Amino acid sequence: MNTEQSLYEINYTWLSLVQKMLLKDKNVAMFRLGLNARIAGIIGGMTEKELHKLSAHPHFIFTLRIQDPAALECLLQDSRVDHLAPMHAAMLCLSDTGGHHGI
Repeated sequence: MNTEQSLYEINYTWLSLVQKMLLKDKNVAMFRLGLNARIAGIIGGMTEKELHKLSAHPHFIFTLRIQDPAALECLLQDSRVDHLAPMHAAMLCLSDTGGHHGI
């Protein structure tokens, strides 16, 4: 599989997951994915043809929300309290975006 095909598959899988999450619970999906209402509406309403078209973009159509290397390293370290790890990750993601969650 070449790079373009790999990018297409990753983009398509991500968009499909986003649509499923938005259908299940739009507000939770927007929060978890860092999407604003307008972007969520556009992605949520995309047709299969539009999903394929956007998936064919030659770059990733999503970005890693954690931009601070220290925050990323912190998430990779072993935790003494494993059940708090998801909450800690969410706090780091939000703090790394300045508390804003929107594209």
